[in-house]
Amino acid sequence: MGLSEDKYPGSKVYFLIGKHRYVGDGGYYVSVDSAGLQALRNGEVIQFTYTNWPYRAEINGADVLEDFETAYQDCVSFLN
Repeated sequence: MGLSEDKYPGSKVYFLIGKHRYVGDGGYYVSVDSAGLQALRNGEVIQFTYTNWPYRAEINGADVLEDFETAYQDCVSFLN
């Protein structure tokens, strides 16, 4: 999972997917386990927090990855 916003160097990014929290270094991908993957496939809301650049303000938001299940199935089909 990644966030394509300008993040403050050395800061963390936080995702709440389903009932699981995922944390990683800003600017890098955050690993999501099978529970998070299933939540994404079910179209659950993703809550996120990060520190923006250059103002160093905390940003909180929420989003849904539209058609994640379709894209996931296309990827699985391609890899098979």
